Amino acid sequence: MNKMNAKEFFIKNIIVNENDFNKYIISKVYKKEIAEDILQEAYSRAWKRLDTLKDKTKAKSWMNGIIRNCIYEYWRKAVKDGRVISNIVETENGTFDLYEKVGDETDVLETIITNFETDLAYKTLMKIKEEYRVLIHMRYVECLSIKEIVEITGMKEKTITSKLSRALKKYRAMYFEAESKREGGK
Repeated sequence: MNKMNAKEFFIKNIIVNENDFNKYIISKVYKKEIAEDILQEAYSRAWKRLDTLKDKTKAKSWMNGIIRNCIYEYWRKAVKDGRVISNIVETENGTFDLYEKVGDETDVLETIITNFETDLAYKTLMKIKEEYRVLIHMRYVECLSIKEIVEITGMKEKTITSKLSRALKKYRAMYFEAESKREGGK
């Protein structure tokens, strides 16, 4: 595909979906400015990798994969840098709780979600290997399905489920141990 045809294809098959892409990104990062930055990064990556798109009829799905990777990287950097978001976010449309989107899973997940911003939960989460922290974030904060995590990470489904299981087990043990020490110290 020559440069002119590539530009035309990009506009007609990718840029045309900008509103859908923006809505999706905002639903994952909750800030318009951050969403705009992520979309620009995704466009840049897509343009550079346009020749890797095998099935031209699946351009939107292909772009969605790139966008998911950019969102994943954004959250990974935010967790690594300690810029963990508050669960209460103010937007142009009002204030809301980020964790309202989490499903019915209970036990340790409720503890993570309810206490994510507390000092104890944060410190405990930061003690877990980075790969586990990222998986917990993707699954239970971003609410990505296992299938979506497979697409983003390239890991096998069984690997992800076993790592998530191990991560939650470690988090649970570490959190409740830290919590009992904290309560014992009062």
